[in-house]
Amino acid sequence: MPVRPAERCRSLIAREAIPHEKSPISDMLTASAGVGTTIPTQHAESLDFIEQVDRRLYRAKQAARNCIVDSN
Repeated sequence: MPVRPAERCRSLIAREAIPHEKSPISDMLTASAGVGTTIPTQHAESLDFIEQVDRRLYRAKQAARNCIVDSN
């Protein structure tokens, strides 16, 4: 369940209300994350997993920002 730690981090950052005056997105600092878990196998390529989670991060940024995107 990687969403819980990521959501906790996102929530704690939002609670701090850190000003982000030059951002065109929000007056306050926000956090988005793409998350996932994997059980590596002998033939697994770590780059595949990293690319998968990276795509989720970009979905979070394109969708709404300040959110977490997992495999669902």
